[in-house]
Amino acid sequence: MQEGACEQASTLQEKLNPDFCLFIPGALATDKGVSSIDQMLKQEYGEGNVLLLNSVFSFERPDPNRFVQMAEALSKATKEGKNVDVYTHSGGGVELVRVIKEWQRIAPEFFEQETIDNLKINFNFTCRIF
Repeated sequence: MQEGACEQASTLQEKLNPDFCLFIPGALATDKGVSSIDQMLKQEYGEGNVLLLNSVFSFERPDPNRFVQMAEALSKATKEGKNVDVYTHSGGGVELVRVIKEWQRIAPEFFEQETIDNLKINFNFTCRIF
């Protein structure tokens, strides 16, 4: 392979395998229910590069500090220059609003950038709240 082709392949690989992933599941998601998703994402993104918590509406006891935890993880990953994918499912989109507000509180400089190239947010089957 020529040198330019190797660089392009490396860039493509980075795009296919971003450095960090936050997954916010829909309402009532339990730890057991999301464990298979967690394992799949860890295979794709690598151990230590995935944050997936149960739903804030879970029958299990959700972590009361969850929004701060998610905001801090996003802030840390983006400050490190990592590519970040955020996936929400159903009611997870509503939770993301709270996460972003918390992130703005702890790292307002991130939101002052003209462009944000290393963050992708994917809403899947987002619930309607209005």
